[in-house]
Amino acid sequence: MDYDPAWGDDYEYPDPLSGSAQYRAPIRFLDLNAVDAATKLAPNFVLSEVAQDWKGRYAVYQPHAVERLQDIRDAIGGPLTINSGYRNISYNASVGGASSSRHVYGDAADMASSLADLEELGELCADLGAGYIGYYSSHVHCDWRDDPLEPAFYGSAFAPAAAPKPEHRARLVPGPTWTAPAEGWDEGRALREWRRMTPRARSSPRLGATPSRRRRAPPRSR
Repeated sequence: MDYDPAWGDDYEYPDPLSGSAQYRAPIRFLDLNAVDAATKLAPNFVLSEVAQDWKGRYAVYQPHAVERLQDIRDAIGGPLTINSGYRNISYNASVGGASSSRHVYGDAADMASSLADLEELGELCADLGAGYIGYYSSHVHCDWRDDPLEPAFYGSAFAPAAAPKPEHRARLVPGPTWTAPAEGWDEGRALREWRRMTPRARSSPRLGATPSRRRRAPPRSR
């Protein structure tokens, strides 16, 4: 159905991020109250797995994102849990999502599986052309922001251009408990890991120094 301004703030999309047509507002939506939640979108996915009315009665979820989720499920050989698919503007804000999170554009999924760890899922997303991958403690966020938008939701097709990438910032704060405040992720606090740097990596000014693989506990304050 066509967008209706009477829906109010729940569907008040921000101006396109950096002027990118990849961030234009949808003009048509699915009315989740009028569509069977059990509608099959792919062999192993139904509508209710990627869109729920309590996250927004009117929803968009793009076919190419569903296809990628099915590809990932096929690759791991079993269930893939989608923690979050479509969110309307108000719900997205209520859970701390960025104002231009790809969840509101219907090509993002937060996922986890008992059959693959988060790193493996992220690698599969990368192999399938994800435009952005973010790791969190309970899930990996993957989205296909660089793929052409679905004309059924967004109108006439535009030649896709690379969507703006978020700027990630973090700083290490020593103290009785060391912290690493960060910002710029599409939602919440991203997963961060402590790693021991090799002596060569610590002393070398070269970019791209590689940390050792062995993981260590965070350093203690002295």
